[in-house]
Amino acid sequence: MVAVRPARTVLGQLGEIGTEARGTVGSDEPLEAFADAIRAFEPDHLLIALRRSPASGWGEHGLVERVVERFGLPVTVFQV
Repeated sequence: MVAVRPARTVLGQLGEIGTEARGTVGSDEPLEAFADAIRAFEPDHLLIALRRSPASGWGEHGLVERVVERFGLPVTVFQV
């Protein structure tokens, strides 16, 4: 949900190979995308996948800390 362009790309690629896929593209602003998803799904825990540097985007720097501070949910983070 946070990765707007990659979500569109992945959904498009899946469609091209005949695989049915659905998704919702949220806000370009990472914290607002999290807020939208949390309102929609009401999770009790967040799982966040981040890209390893140098591939990580500017929006990922400090993202986890901001998510924890704003939403107060347990968070598990892993790097891909």
